[in-house]
Amino acid sequence: MEKSFDWVKKVINSITSPLQIESGEKLISLFEMKYYSEDFSSDEEIEFNSLINVLKHNLEIKKEKFLD
Repeated sequence: MEKSFDWVKKVINSITSPLQIESGEKLISLFEMKYYSEDFSSDEEIEFNSLINVLKHNLEIKKEKFLD
């Protein structure tokens, strides 16, 4: 999961066009669907949610840059 997270983060950070924003959102959703587990312990769920928040935050930075 860590390698995939790093790859998704790299892709989001490389966004250079407003047209890529939607793809970034879909990529985060796919990552979330692939790695989320109902069997997570509380700590695992907190850690997973923090990874998702990092990705969403990085995408928000790109949105502010390209959509405003």
